[in-house]
Amino acid sequence: ALAVILAVWLTAYTPGAFIGVIPVFSFIPLAVFAAILHKRYNSKYVLSEKSVTSVTGLLGWRYLRIKIEYSMLKAVEVEKNLIHRVLNVGHVRLSTAMFDQPELVMRRILNPHFYASVIKIKQKYEQAMDEGKPAPKLDDGVVANETT
Repeated sequence: ALAVILAVWLTAYTPGAFIGVIPVFSFIPLAVFAAILHKRYNSKYVLSEKSVTSVTGLLGWRYLRIKIEYSMLKAVEVEKNLIHRVLNVGHVRLSTAMFDQPELVMRRILNPHFYASVIKIKQKYEQAMDEGKPAPKLDDGVVANETT
């Protein structure tokens, strides 16, 4: 009650004093917008000819760059929860033989099964080239098996 009396007194005797409260509340939508931008643009994933590269920390304090060659990959997994399935969003986890846990996680990407199948095709191609075998065909069932 004392705060209301003080606010009425300030607005009545000091013109423009109540206007200072408005910018304080305008920081809430600004903070929400900044959090959304940070989640969306803080990470970048690059699928190159020979490797997968993850760059994290573009908008943050910590900058981390992880590069994994396709020939070093051990497992490619897709993780989706119920909301991710509805929105066709998910995480692609890439593991190597060096660690028990995934070394690189591509988070919140649209259509993760497509990217997982592209990585698996490139992985098979690199393994075939390392062994001196002919390159595998693109219709070998990798894409069809991942979408079911």
